[in-house]
Amino acid sequence: HVAALTNSVECCHILLGHHAPVDETDYRGRTPLICAAARGHTLILELLLEYHADVRAKDCQLNTALHHACRNRHSDCALMLLERVQHSSIVNMANKQCRTALHLSARHGLVSVTRRLLEKGASVQVVDCNGLTPALACAPSPAIAQCLSLILTASTQPPIQNNFKKYTMSLPLLNPQPSDCGLLRTSNHSSDSDFY
Repeated sequence: HVAALTNSVECCHILLGHHAPVDETDYRGRTPLICAAARGHTLILELLLEYHADVRAKDCQLNTALHHACRNRHSDCALMLLERVQHSSIVNMANKQCRTALHLSARHGLVSVTRRLLEKGASVQVVDCNGLTPALACAPSPAIAQCLSLILTASTQPPIQNNFKKYTMSLPLLNPQPSDCGLLRTSNHSSDSDFY
């Protein structure tokens, strides 16, 4: 544990070479793999995975190494762990707050990890202890998450009619090209002045 926490690759290699138990837990239920993932120590993580450390191991809060990597924004560690995951049941493991790695990855803006989790079968429908799906977990506060939930719920209702044209309440697709949104002006001329 100390070698994993302090990123001592040599010490970890020696201990594993002398048959130190790779999945031994500390008083918080953490394995060396969990410790390495929590600290972002990719070399230690890689070494422990070579010695077949259990990616399903959980600490006392039911967090896996993948949870810790996502919560602490260690994308490299999370992606390395995901390369070893073969079943969606592992990426959908929930901690005591009923949060999956996808909740944490999305919350912290880990785009490549979120993409890989989805490719590995992470559920977008699982709800945490606050009633939030991974998409709603992205909101910076519970109140904003509630507002987003209300908006998304309303988006399933029939289109709104007004006097000029129909507006549908569907979610827009993310435009891969940045848009200036009409904010850049090439002259000081205002079209409003034509009317006065």
